[in-house]
Amino acid sequence: MVAIDASWECAAGAGVSRARAVFDPAHSWWRETSRNLWQSDAALVPTRKEDDPGLMGHEQLHFDLTEIWVRKIREQFKALAEACKTPAGIRAFERTMTQLEGGWRDEQTQYDRETDHGLDGSAQRAWARRAQQALHDASTSGR
Repeated sequence: MVAIDASWECAAGAGVSRARAVFDPAHSWWRETSRNLWQSDAALVPTRKEDDPGLMGHEQLHFDLTEIWVRKIREQFKALAEACKTPAGIRAFERTMTQLEGGWRDEQTQYDRETDHGLDGSAQRAWARRAQQALHDASTSGR
């Protein structure tokens, strides 16, 4: 499981914030459950073993994608001090944070759907290339 741990507040007209990507490996493994007796063998979904390196790569990329969104959030936090000056500024800032959260959640869902939870190797590699490029671009733009 990946998550974004972000907080912000206005204190005496100044903005105080922090954001980080969080990965909880205890909630990130596929654990095969009991087989559905009503399901034919032809309809079985491909399964993965917990030590499958492809599964670990898929989960790690969830974290990388989350880190990209955390960097977007940190970029928005730069405007927090100005937003804290007025109630309208705070509301606009809250809307921006809500939009970023929705974008992150949508991307996580899209990633799982397009890669078939990492089972589609070609799609997985394409997502990995895009994520690595985005991380590279974000790290070089801050110089």
